[in-house]
Amino acid sequence: MTRLDRGPDDLGWQSVAVGAVDEGIVLFDHEGQVRQANDAARRMLGVAMTGGDLASPPMRVLDEQGDPIAPHDFISTTTLRTGQPQQRIVQLYAGPGHMVWLMARSWPTEFEGAAAVVTTFTDVTVRKQAEDALRASEGRLQSILDAVPASVFVKDTDGRYTFVNRAFEAEAGRPAEQILGRTAGELAPEVSAGAREQDERLFRTGETVSDVLRNGDRVYLTTKVPLRTHEGEAYALAGVSTDITAQVRSAETQAVAAAVVESTTDAIVTFDKSLVVTGMNSAASAAEPVGSVGAVGRKLLDGLPSYPDLVDLQARLDLVIGGSYIEWEVTYARGVLDGRTVSVRAFPIRSDEGQVIGGAVMARDVSASRAAAERERDLQRQVDHLQRLESLGQLAGGVAHDFNNLLAAINLTAEMLARLLPPDGQERRYADQILAITSRGVALTRQMLVFARREPRSYSVVDLNDVVRRADLLLERTLGAQVSRGLTLSAGTQPVEADPAQLEQVVINLALNARDAMPTGGSLAISTGRVTLAVGDLQRFGGVTAPGEFAVLAVSDDGPGMDADMLARAMEPFFTTKPPGQGTGLGLSLVYGVASQVGGGVVIYSEPGAGTTVRVYLPVSSAEPPVADTRRPAPAVGAGELVLLVEDSTDLRVLLQELLVDSGYRVLACASAEEAIDVAGSVSPAMLLTDVVMPGLTGPQLAARLRAETPQLPVLLMSGYSGDHPLHDAEHAADLLLEKPFTADDILHAIRRVLDASSAR
Repeated sequence: MTRLDRGPDDLGWQSVAVGAVDEGIVLFDHEGQVRQANDAARRMLGVAMTGGDLASPPMRVLDEQGDPIAPHDFISTTTLRTGQPQQRIVQLYAGPGHMVWLMARSWPTEFEGAAAVVTTFTDVTVRKQAEDALRASEGRLQSILDAVPASVFVKDTDGRYTFVNRAFEAEAGRPAEQILGRTAGELAPEVSAGAREQDERLFRTGETVSDVLRNGDRVYLTTKVPLRTHEGEAYALAGVSTDITAQVRSAETQAVAAAVVESTTDAIVTFDKSLVVTGMNSAASAAEPVGSVGAVGRKLLDGLPSYPDLVDLQARLDLVIGGSYIEWEVTYARGVLDGRTVSVRAFPIRSDEGQVIGGAVMARDVSASRAAAERERDLQRQVDHLQRLESLGQLAGGVAHDFNNLLAAINLTAEMLARLLPPDGQERRYADQILAITSRGVALTRQMLVFARREPRSYSVVDLNDVVRRADLLLERTLGAQVSRGLTLSAGTQPVEADPAQLEQVVINLALNARDAMPTGGSLAISTGRVTLAVGDLQRFGGVTAPGEFAVLAVSDDGPGMDADMLARAMEPFFTTKPPGQGTGLGLSLVYGVASQVGGGVVIYSEPGAGTTVRVYLPVSSAEPPVADTRRPAPAVGAGELVLLVEDSTDLRVLLQELLVDSGYRVLACASAEEAIDVAGSVSPAMLLTDVVMPGLTGPQLAARLRAETPQLPVLLMSGYSGDHPLHDAEHAADLLLEKPFTADDILHAIRRVLDASSAR
């Protein structure tokens, strides 16, 4: 065999000239003339070659694509011109019927002291014909594999693709020229190293493997097999990958459906058109005495001996077999489901052609859910009730505020009138009667404000047990002999933060309500205790706003009780079950207001004929009850101090001005905060006495404006309620608040305390 890289000295010209080799060998001089040619060259080329050139014979030289090669492009000419070896395959037509494929190679050499070229010709006709046949075969194979819907590929030992069909191109989303020569990892970086390791194992072991692979949301069944040489050495890996996503999803859907059916607590039974059981889930098997093995193959009705009406069930199942979907409920009266309600749904099962081939029954025990729904409705009724009470509280608070201004004016007028009248005269008795009636009005408005959670707050930490003991002393004289009273107090203290007087009134109101519910006598029980409420308990405990520890006051009677309608309205203001003239309807309203304004709640338990129990929940305080304050009130007379009085109610403003002037004070009276600001700059008041709620600026806002000029200005606030103004923030915590309506002594002592406290500072 001739090698392209051997030199001219290796050619052995003396031997080749006599045809010692199969290769055609030709020596060209520097002008391209043939100087030597062996027999093989003459046979291959089909011409005598002595002193001529390749252009002179009647032949055509074509390249591999069939295009003619010009003489100046012969490889011998090219080697002479470039001095470099050349190689190419050519087609040679040397006459009719004489076409050969030649591998032509040229080397530079010397001849007779000048440049020359040696060109060899090797007949490769048989090889080219084999290659053409192979290409034709590969083309047919490519056409066949392109028609296969599965992805077909071949990889070399480096994992690079050497062949892919059209299905593979479509799956990869790119043409073959962008795939061939690249690895799977280069085409899809998300492909794991495990695939490469599997390929290497197949080359090493020669095994064939089929595997299910996932690429994103697609699933493929891939089969790989090594391709071997005749010697048994693996040189490539062929594979077929089929997209089985639809089949897998179908199987997964069926598996999920089966898992859902099996995991549900609903009993599910399937049956054929003859009502013979064909399957059931675990829930149905658990309810079936003989289990699923014994139930499958039996008549469905035979497995339901405790069903209330089998004739009705047969009729319903006949409708299902007829193609109907039906739902119903049944309550069992015997068997393990005695007293329980079951919701049943039944529907037909159809073939792919739409024909009814059987049916299914789904049964669910809804007893617990019905009970839960009823509890939810109860909670919603409680929420609606609390919202209604809140709305009523807003109305009551607004009415009470305006009424308090009237009562304050009436009360002060009657007091000042009484001072001017002889103590034993009829006019004085009338004035005293006005004061007594006013005090009753004050009590009513105070209860309305407590219900509305707008009562001015004077809270302190008290022991609920002590409050109950003090109230019990009063009850002993008021309940009457026909009511037996029991008192059960918890051990230790029950510290709560509340208004002591209001809390004592709560105990008394509940006890008197219980007494009135037992006009012919009965038993009354008062007790205290402590409970811990979690977040989930709040809605069930009458308006409790936050979890924690609560002191509980319970008052029970064995009276006639209340029906649902009465119970729903029991805490509404002015609602009463007593005869006209025997009750205001504010007793339970006050109880609700006292509890709710400290974050507590009220729950009433009552049924007709079973008595009534009212439980009041109050947040437990972390502090201990303080020692009672025994200080005596300061003298209630003035020493000429200037009081800046601001009150938008004309009647009350005039009365207050007269009262303060008579008591030794100088008074500058204003009808609004804006008027007070205008006059305050020209005087230096000793204190500010102002209403809280007024048109324009409120009392606290007025105090803040005046204190910007006089930081130490003493302030006394007056209000019928405190729910809509910031009396208890850090800025106004030291200001004294006087509740409306008040007596003359109340306001005179309050003014004196404010002035004396300012002098001490």
